[in-house]
Amino acid sequence: MERSTRWRAGRATGWPLVSWVGRLRPDPLKKLEIDLGADSKALRGQGVSVPQATAVQRAKIDAEVRSLADDVSTGLGAPFAASVRRASTARLSEVGDRLDDALRTVDLDAERLPVWAGAVRVLQWLLVLAALVGGAWSVAAMLSGGLGDLPRVGGVALPLVLLGGGVLLGVFLALVCRGLVAATARSRAAAADRRLREAVSEVASELVVAPVQTELTAYTSLRTGLDRALA
Repeated sequence: MERSTRWRAGRATGWPLVSWVGRLRPDPLKKLEIDLGADSKALRGQGVSVPQATAVQRAKIDAEVRSLADDVSTGLGAPFAASVRRASTARLSEVGDRLDDALRTVDLDAERLPVWAGAVRVLQWLLVLAALVGGAWSVAAMLSGGLGDLPRVGGVALPLVLLGGGVLLGVFLALVCRGLVAATARSRAAAADRRLREAVSEVASELVVAPVQTELTAYTSLRTGLDRALA
């Protein structure tokens, strides 16, 4: 997500006469088929390619779930600990597929450019237009007898001001925007990371944590009842 934002925003804010080179590099998100353009919302979750979990990854899920059950059942009697373990793994076979489905539906907001980047793109093209006008005006003036009679700004012929100013300001603006692009990319990546983790957390809570919590609540209720009975 960070690399993709750098790629997109960098193309939008770079000097237009050279930023086209960025098109030669592929958008990292396209490899994941996350950026599907206008049809992304309709297709998200229906045929979007998500890498299948490997046996090692599924084994890691299994190990993490069993580790959670062992941690929370520490100190319980053997029957209660076994009940907690059964609850934690009762829907374990669903976890992998549910995680895939949850991650598919996360909207990473990959297509939207920052508002400021769109404004910079417009400004960059205005500067290019000014440079082109200045260049064409300078050539026409020189062909017709020179720049002597043309309007001047600070002693410099206006066409040359447009030409040089358009180029220099465009390059300067592109350099200044690099820092903003980097900051925006990091922010977008952090937001995407948060949304993905929230999706994973929801699945884990429903399929693993909630069943374990139910068993622990039942155990606590039983112990409380027994303590009262024996008091």
